[in-house]
Amino acid sequence: MDMLIKENPSLSRVQKSSYLIQYEYLKKMGQHQKALIALEKYTELQDSSFQQILDGKIADYEAKYQTQLKENELMKKDIELKDLKLDKTRLLSGGSFVLLLVFSGLMFYYRKLKFQKKINQKDQEISNQKILDLEQKNKLLALSSMIEGQESERLRIAQDLHDGLGGLLTSVKAHFNTITRELEAVSQINVFQKTNELIDEACGEVRRIAHDMIPHSLSEHGLQGVLTELSNTLENAGIKADIEVHYPLLKVPEHKASMIYRILQEVSQNTIKHANANHLLIQFFGDEKNLHILTEDNGIGFDVNTLINKKGMGLKSLESRVQYLEGQMDIDSKIGKGTTINMIIPIP
Repeated sequence: MDMLIKENPSLSRVQKSSYLIQYEYLKKMGQHQKALIALEKYTELQDSSFQQILDGKIADYEAKYQTQLKENELMKKDIELKDLKLDKTRLLSGGSFVLLLVFSGLMFYYRKLKFQKKINQKDQEISNQKILDLEQKNKLLALSSMIEGQESERLRIAQDLHDGLGGLLTSVKAHFNTITRELEAVSQINVFQKTNELIDEACGEVRRIAHDMIPHSLSEHGLQGVLTELSNTLENAGIKADIEVHYPLLKVPEHKASMIYRILQEVSQNTIKHANANHLLIQFFGDEKNLHILTEDNGIGFDVNTLINKKGMGLKSLESRVQYLEGQMDIDSKIGKGTTINMIIPIP
C-alpha cells in the first residue's frame, strides 16, 4: 500500500477519504474498535502524504539551495574577475600616471635647459655688446684726446708762428727798410728786391697759416664769423660758394664751432683739390636738438663704396671729427653727378 501511495497520490487521497468515512460511520454505529483501526489507517496515509510533501519540499529547497550556491559561486567568480580587471585598470592607470609624471618631468627639464641655454646666450651677447661698447667708448675717448691734443697743438703753433716767426720776419723787414734808406744804391740790386718780396710773401704765408689754424673771427664772432672767410677761400680757388644759414649759429658751443669749422675746411679743400667743381652749396638748418649741415658740389663725383673701402685720409678726418662731435654723416655721390654730404650734429 505504501508503494501505491507513493506511486499514485490520487489513489492515496481517495483511500484517505474512504478511511475517514469508515471512521465516522463505525463511530456512530458504536463499533469503536473498528473505528479506531480506520482512524489509524487514515492517520497513516495522512502522515505518508505529509512526508511525501515534506520530502518534495526538502528536495525542492535542496535544489534551490544548490542552485543558489552555484549562483553565489558564479557571482563570487564574477566579482573576483571584476576585481582583477579593476586591479589591472588601476595598475594601468597608475603606470600611465607615473609615465605622465616622468614625461612631464623630462619635458620640464628639457625646457629648463633650453631656457637656460637661451639665457646664457643672451648673457653672452650682452657681455659681447658691452665689450664692443666699451671698446668703442675707449676709441672715442682716444679720438677725443687726440683731436683735443691736435687743437691745442694747432693753437700753440699758430701762436708761435704769429708771435715768434712773424715777429722775427717783421724785424727783418724793418732792418731791410733801414738799409734801403741808408744805402739808396743797394735798392738797384735785383737780389735785394727779390729778397724783399720773399720776406713779404713769408710774412703773408705765416699770417695765413696762423689764421687757418685759429681764425681770429672764430674766437670773436663764433661760427658765423668765419663763413665769409671760408667763402672767400673758395672764391679765390675759382669755386662759387653759396652759404645759407637757417639756424642760430650762436647757439653752437665754442669747442663744437671750432670742430665744425675744421670739417668745413676739409670739405672745401676736398672740393678744391679733387672735385673739379665750380660751385659749392653749404646749408645750415636744424631743430632744438640738432644742427644739420648740408654740402653739395657739382663736381665729377666718385664711387662711394670704393672710397669707403680705401678710407682715404680726407674721409677718415671727416669721420673722426663727426664722431668726436657724437654726430652722424652720410655721403651720397655718383660719378659725374657731384657729391652731397649730410651731417647731423647734436647741440645741447
